[in-house]
Amino acid sequence: MKFIYCLLFSLSFNSLLVFSAEDNSSLVIKNNAFFNALMKQESTGYTIASNIFLETSKSLSHLPEHHFIKVGTDLILLIDQGGILYKASTITDSLIRFKRINKNQHGINATHSYVYSINNELYIQGGYADGQNNGTLRKFNQKNMRWDIVPLNKEIIFQYTPSAVIWLDPITEKILVPFQAIVNDGIIEDNKRITDKKTYSLDLKTSTWSMIGKINKQTLEILNNIQFKIDYDNGILVSSKDIVYLIDFKTNQLMHMNHDLSAEIIERIKSSKYIYAIHDKLYSLDATQAKYDSILIDKSNFSIASYSVYDDFSHFYYPLIPMGILIIGGFFLSKRKKTTTTQKITADGKIDEVVFTEAEIALIELLLTKSKKNKTAVISEINYVLGIKDKNTGLQKKVRSETINSINEKVKTNLQSEELIIQSIRSEIDKRYLEYLIKKEAIKEVENMIK
Repeated sequence: MKFIYCLLFSLSFNSLLVFSAEDNSSLVIKNNAFFNALMKQESTGYTIASNIFLETSKSLSHLPEHHFIKVGTDLILLIDQGGILYKASTITDSLIRFKRINKNQHGINATHSYVYSINNELYIQGGYADGQNNGTLRKFNQKNMRWDIVPLNKEIIFQYTPSAVIWLDPITEKILVPFQAIVNDGIIEDNKRITDKKTYSLDLKTSTWSMIGKINKQTLEILNNIQFKIDYDNGILVSSKDIVYLIDFKTNQLMHMNHDLSAEIIERIKSSKYIYAIHDKLYSLDATQAKYDSILIDKSNFSIASYSVYDDFSHFYYPLIPMGILIIGGFFLSKRKKTTTTQKITADGKIDEVVFTEAEIALIELLLTKSKKNKTAVISEINYVLGIKDKNTGLQKKVRSETINSINEKVKTNLQSEELIIQSIRSEIDKRYLEYLIKKEAIKEVENMIK
């Protein structure tokens, strides 16, 4: 299986890139030891990631964002705005000349996206545009030279700031999103961001997302305060609050470096303009001196944390676990997955448990958060958590109604009550629209149901 190296970064064009002519049909970059070494790397199956150190990059935020991507033996340059691609056509000791290979395409924006390539196919996943982030997957069609949307069974949205919290496993051809962070800057209130703590994996072979666990509280705190993030073959290398961590998604282990060693690594990475990882080494280009450098990441310098990265519900990376454990794991997963399982009945005929679907749990969590603050959830927020924000109005209304009715019926049956737990009221701003909440006196009972 061939995996394509991917070098990602969003940095200044200053003194590096020179566009030719008005149509931007070609451009030239200065060649150096960093690019020479990159071109010699074999396609061995490991992600070569980018780094932007948050504090360093603030002064460059007004400049265009772009990605360099190693695709087989080709070096590709992606301009985020417009999804414009250039391919290296001539490489000399001093210069690399690129030619543009696709035309403008309306609506394409790779800003804050996750860019990668497998089997000579180039992908853009997610991104941020028009005040909202998204989970759309696009694949570059090499026949018509356009970006095509890849249909998925659901939309999963990764955290895009300060770094894209998402990881590609090139061996299994799966994507892992430790948790969702849905942002809508168009909402005028303090809750513009919705966090879904469930961990998801995307099988690129089947275009199917599966929920595989739930992010650990300590890991979530680390990932919410990232200073830099670099992909490597087993997971991601990050720094958070001046400590360097190795987050190994394959073994579900989190490792941390001591403060002194962390400070040394951070300082070297801080000065890097371009950086990527292969196995236990980082390769970088110094931002000021244009110096090629490598950094050894010795795992013996890390200590294993007492907690896992996420609570594993699917045994995603453990195909050889004994059958008995797999059966237990499968039973647990069946209760967490999207399902139509009926309520559990006790010996005396009473309802003991209600099983909610993923969508129902997401909506309940949103409404609980709002109701505890004496606020209501608006339609746009409900559409987000149900994964229907890009669907037509008729379908949105149908899904909202069915989900809310289903929750109300399950809770009514469980509590032996005829009252609707999710209630609607007219918006004070525009009486044509409804807003939703959970009855204050039922908040505790509903919370217990989804624990």
